[in-house]
Amino acid sequence: AIVAILFVGVVLILYAQPSIVNKVGESAISVYRQSYVSDAKSVFTELAQNRTADAVRLLQTKKWKNVLLDDKPYYLKREILRGLCSVFRKEKENKKLLYWVSEWRDIDHRDVDAMAYWYEALSHTIDRRQEGLKGLSEGRKQFPTNIQFQKFYFQSISKSAEIISDVNFIKEQNLIIQNSLKGWEL
Repeated sequence: AIVAILFVGVVLILYAQPSIVNKVGESAISVYRQSYVSDAKSVFTELAQNRTADAVRLLQTKKWKNVLLDDKPYYLKREILRGLCSVFRKEKENKKLLYWVSEWRDIDHRDVDAMAYWYEALSHTIDRRQEGLKGLSEGRKQFPTNIQFQKFYFQSISKSAEIISDVNFIKEQNLIIQNSLKGWEL
């Protein structure tokens, strides 16, 4: 009976004083947000130094795995994923890049930066290279203001030109060698 009276009393006080409810709610949200911010700050510092272990460990925790697109701390998770993908790309760790960008795209398949990293990762695979290059080309046209698509596309074109240039150089060298060997007898 005493518990029921206390419960009714608390409900009446809360009803009469909604500012108390607001303060309690704001405090709870602040603690929730701050726990994610403090986790992310340390990881951003590590990613800035091209160290990925802490970011990978953090993203694999249950707390961060459960952060989805509409959650308040998603913007932090997105920035961690972007930083992680950037480091893996810079370090040419293409399998890890493909894995983490796939995780990113699974959360938000409409994220344009995630698409750019996805096609960039595919362009470094053997079996899906053409899909990656085509995706970079189409993405560059579809999202002309996206810096990642533009950068990845032009770098892929540059690499392709280098490969073609190397192939042409090798062909020229073979032709020179063949011509210089004509008429020689051993």
